[in-house]
Amino acid sequence: MLLSVLGGIMDGYSYSVRGGVFATGQTGNLIIFAYRFVHGQHALAFRAFVPILGFWLGIFSAQLILNHVAMKNGKNGKLKSRILFLEALVLFGIGFVPDSVLDIIPNSITSLLAAMQFSSFRKFEDELAYASVFCTGNMICGQVEISTVCRVLYFTPDGDLSDLLLPKK
Repeated sequence: MLLSVLGGIMDGYSYSVRGGVFATGQTGNLIIFAYRFVHGQHALAFRAFVPILGFWLGIFSAQLILNHVAMKNGKNGKLKSRILFLEALVLFGIGFVPDSVLDIIPNSITSLLAAMQFSSFRKFEDELAYASVFCTGNMICGQVEISTVCRVLYFTPDGDLSDLLLPKK
């Protein structure tokens, strides 16, 4: 949960302070990119596409590192902790980057780190799918789990939920 909150903070920072693009919400960046591109704002469109590239690079880098470590010693638990620690240090430093620095640089680094976090923490307790930097996917997974429990608890004898959903006459 904390990692998802941090993902929201990264997006809030990058959108409100660093040029109106998202660090973790690449769907939003694709929409911003397409809108700006279609309306002839090519330079602004490019600014929305750079964090997408940073995110792709972050996923690629994390997978290379995690696969290398897993092949070498079979575990990557300590590596995940190191990735989080590195992310915290770099994000703390990004908070001190002056406004005179192009927004593309801190946004790309933040996107890369968010992707490494996302790629490193894909499952919760090795069972449930988990998107550590997005809340939408987690809301969907959580709601699917809740609906499954409700379906098991409240099935009617004939195997449907219509008695619960439709008023009785």
